[in-house]
Amino acid sequence: ELYFRRPKIHFKKGQLKPSAPKFVTKMPDVDNCVKFVLDALQPRVVANDKTVTKVVAEKKWCLTDTSERTVIELHVME
Repeated sequence: ELYFRRPKIHFKKGQLKPSAPKFVTKMPDVDNCVKFVLDALQPRVVANDKTVTKVVAEKKWCLTDTSERTVIELHVME
């Protein structure tokens, strides 16, 4: 899960506008985010990103202005 801050234009008087987009369609592209995360995990967490067989990624809006972050969940398959 890739969390992004909403731009100020999405708000009016501190409230989210009804016209504010539900989904994050701005840059960066989700595939570029995944590549960055996989590269950052090597070699300490994942020995080689070639061993990764499944990725589920979603860009979301933050609930607060300070919660921009990336959440990673790993499952080791034997």
